[in-house]
Amino acid sequence: EFINYLLLEFRVKENLEEDIALWMLEDPVQDLPTFIRSHHRHGVTDITFSPLVIRPRGGGLRKASFANGKYLTISEQGTINTWSLNMELENTQECPSPVLHLAKTCVLKAVALADINLLAISSTERDLRFYDTTGRHYQLKTRISKLPFPATALFYHFYEDIEEDSLFVFGDSEGTISILKFTSKQGGPLKKFERSTKLDYQCLLYDSLLKEGAKRGISLTNFKNVHSGTWVMKIQYSNTVWPGKELIVSCSNSMAHSMVAIDVVEMKILKKFKITRGANTFCVVEGMDQIITGGFDTIIRIWHVKSQKKYIASMSGHYAPIDALYEQHKGARVFSISRDRVIKVWDTKEMVCIQTCTNKLQELGEAPMVCFYNPYYRKCILAGNNIAYFKLGSEVNKFFSEGCTHVAGVTKALYNSLFKVIVTVGMDSNIMMWNPWKGKLVFVVRKAHTKHVFGENKPMGISSAIFSPSRVYLLTGALDGSIKMWNFTIGTCLRTMYIKEDCVVTGLVWVPGRILACGWNMHVSEWEDKIEHGDCKDWTTVHTKDILSMVQCGPKAIVTAAYNGELVFYNLQNGHYYNRFFVGKPKLPITMGFTAAFKKDTAEVKQLRTDLCDESVSVQSFAVIEQRRGAYETFPTKGEGFREEFRFFERRQRFNGEKN
Repeated sequence: EFINYLLLEFRVKENLEEDIALWMLEDPVQDLPTFIRSHHRHGVTDITFSPLVIRPRGGGLRKASFANGKYLTISEQGTINTWSLNMELENTQECPSPVLHLAKTCVLKAVALADINLLAISSTERDLRFYDTTGRHYQLKTRISKLPFPATALFYHFYEDIEEDSLFVFGDSEGTISILKFTSKQGGPLKKFERSTKLDYQCLLYDSLLKEGAKRGISLTNFKNVHSGTWVMKIQYSNTVWPGKELIVSCSNSMAHSMVAIDVVEMKILKKFKITRGANTFCVVEGMDQIITGGFDTIIRIWHVKSQKKYIASMSGHYAPIDALYEQHKGARVFSISRDRVIKVWDTKEMVCIQTCTNKLQELGEAPMVCFYNPYYRKCILAGNNIAYFKLGSEVNKFFSEGCTHVAGVTKALYNSLFKVIVTVGMDSNIMMWNPWKGKLVFVVRKAHTKHVFGENKPMGISSAIFSPSRVYLLTGALDGSIKMWNFTIGTCLRTMYIKEDCVVTGLVWVPGRILACGWNMHVSEWEDKIEHGDCKDWTTVHTKDILSMVQCGPKAIVTAAYNGELVFYNLQNGHYYNRFFVGKPKLPITMGFTAAFKKDTAEVKQLRTDLCDESVSVQSFAVIEQRRGAYETFPTKGEGFREEFRFFERRQRFNGEKN
């Protein structure tokens, strides 16, 4: 047991030092989504973000800041809405097709070229259109037409060094990946050009860029049919997932080539991944050599880029195709969103689902859902017919707090003189053990009390706590009437008891050999303080209102206080109440209501006690006398060294003397 304790303690300390945010004292998704109107006539087909690009004076490296910028939503018919960081509508622009006069365009995807203030959109007309977003009125600057197939996925990446060429990558409906390389100096070739026609924009052909793109300052390279003729669902650039390599990662619903990694420098395919029923989405874990995928088979898989195995781990729990994946804490926590509007949070270390959110995104409408995640604010934006946004997880401000305290009201703080620690419990259902000399969290038990509601375990707040007389064990009571005995140093629950279902436990007393508890059931309940399960014995119901507190006075008395001001004194040895007061009138004792019939009953009880205390009487021959008086009697037996309580029920007729 000592070795197990050391192993658990070392493991907890190691995890605590690694990342304190993963202790997750509250659910990652706390707030309900905020719904706003999309101000689009049709469903939103894509959401993108144009970050603020910081350009230092006098040259230097430029950086993109997700702390500032603007969101852009695009509808099917080319309406572009610009939103602030607080999701307030700032601008609306119509971007129709320049070649269609009767029919309207059908936009598929969009991406922002933040460093040169351009917005690229793809449509079913098999073209790419680049709009200047500098002013309030977006102007079409460049149109690349006659693509082999419509572009279904777009991605743009620019380097911090302005001397390096930027990358514009797109994939089409036949699984072809195309990479455009061009300089971003002074707007680049997509923004500044010489007008040779009557058009206000330059029109480029896809085939001409393949052959003579270098003349215009654009290098085009394509990888034909790398996804076996299926739609490219997502594209992303990463230079940290494979150390020393710059990769373009793309996914599709192809089973043979579900995910492909392309080396941008050498322009070759490094690796292909096979997934059952393909992949709808993925997220790259930067710096961890891992990629997380999800698709139509509803399974989340974790891949190691360099490993030759299929995958290193998998998690299942969704009942619909997965459309979005986002990670935090270097892949230790993963958020997944499925097509049926269900959000799940996963712990990749334990390979378990730690939270499920249902019925929160139903107001998005019936249009297909699109998602965007801002890692700086941890804001997730979803759009369909309407727009919803909410926060995924919370980040601790280390300047104000270490982030390891309670997230709800603290109900009890106890000092343990044996282990020299402070134990706190709260309404967040967490038990925390602290080092009072260093002010550091030593151990935490999350969701100590739970209740199964509609197939989900919901945490119940802890309302009371007390140590055992030996200071080795901890006793906690919750709002649902449950009482648990803990080995709090390792977080192991030894025993569970109940006073009454959905009855708040308000008081606990632990004396040698006995555990006493009270609550909103208006009486005291008693158990033996053994780890083995035992029956509950209820004391006399004296209070007329809910009990709010209980305390031990000396070695022989227990006092309970009720909501209406009643104070009742009990004899700790036999459970009898012997006095009662009302705090509104302290000098006025309340009579106990003993009658002449009770005096006659007392004589019968004394005779019964004399008989039961005889050594020749066995424990099995103990009798219960029915009397609706509601008091306890304790009968010690000399031979057995055992004490048994008997309950008497009050009745209005006189005691008939029968012994059962």
